[in-house]
Amino acid sequence: MTSTDQPAPILTDDASGNTSVRVIVIALSVAHNGTYGRSLSSGLAAHIAGYGRLELVIRESCSCSFLDAYGCIRRNDQTGEALMRIRLFVAIVMALSLTAALALASPAASAPVEGDSYGLVDPASGQWHLSQEGQSAVPFYFGNPGDYPFMGDWDCDGVDTPGLYRQSDGYAYLRNSNTQGIANVSFFFGDPGDIPVAGDFNADGCDTLSIYRPSNQTFYIINMLGTDDGGLGAAEYSFVFGNFGDKPFIGDFNGNGQDTVGLHRESTGLVYYRNTNTQGNADNQFIFGDPGDRLIAGDWNSNGTDSPGLFRPSNTTVYLRYENSQGNADESHMAGAPGWLPVARQLGVLTVPPPPEPTHRARPSERTPQYQ
Repeated sequence: MTSTDQPAPILTDDASGNTSVRVIVIALSVAHNGTYGRSLSSGLAAHIAGYGRLELVIRESCSCSFLDAYGCIRRNDQTGEALMRIRLFVAIVMALSLTAALALASPAASAPVEGDSYGLVDPASGQWHLSQEGQSAVPFYFGNPGDYPFMGDWDCDGVDTPGLYRQSDGYAYLRNSNTQGIANVSFFFGDPGDIPVAGDFNADGCDTLSIYRPSNQTFYIINMLGTDDGGLGAAEYSFVFGNFGDKPFIGDFNGNGQDTVGLHRESTGLVYYRNTNTQGNADNQFIFGDPGDRLIAGDWNSNGTDSPGLFRPSNTTVYLRYENSQGNADESHMAGAPGWLPVARQLGVLTVPPPPEPTHRARPSERTPQYQ
């Protein structure tokens, strides 16, 4: 035996940085038909959860005299049977190694969902249908029929949740989870006919509700929420932007952490926006979609910048584009019904319904006999 024939260490690191756990190392040398060196077993490796590697390794071609302290597989020349002697030391090594393997295999905390997702709201019933990566979550009801839906991070936890705005009287009510239930926050802001716009307008990590007034093409921005069904008060600032009839949307179009305003001309598909919440000409504009499409914006590919998405009622399809430029959609998903309204933001972890159970059609032999 050479000096290199030593038992493998319990823990080793490979080139990729994964930790290998050696459960047991046994060298084999078995007399079979007068020949030494025939292997009775081979290595077994299983990757555990991407954090470590659990290995059962059986080394070959070492003399049994070396391994008598650990255990050895020998051939009994009298009975022709293979005998294995396992010493207490080996049992201890196995127990310690398995304990280490279980520790390495402990699951880490769930990674946060990255990027934004979209949803569709049926304004006739108040039912919300949210989606992630094209997979629909369990729908829920929130709000009254006819109220205007939007989403925002009202409690600053990094997850956007529903809001509704009653355009008849300026009543806003918000919920802090993507589930059915009553509003957590409610207040009045704006005038009848205003359109709600929600975003982080001061880059503090929290969303607030502001409004766009189509009658004078003016945005009214405020960086706080109201409480207790009271009036929110006057906007902190306002500015004129856009043309009459254009529909507002909100996004972080340059990746600086602050949401700014944009407008969509549904008659032509023109999209234009500013990178500051001030009066002036558009910082960028392009055509995306067809007449009649309903626009949203979100960070669809997790690059830190919001870009356009739209819902096309004519074919009930959502189209998402990864850049703020003219071109085709990068992904599309069929969803919703023609009268539904799109919403978008960071939705967190959604509850996805389980897949339907497969149907089983009984064979003739499995059918219950019928007696008359």
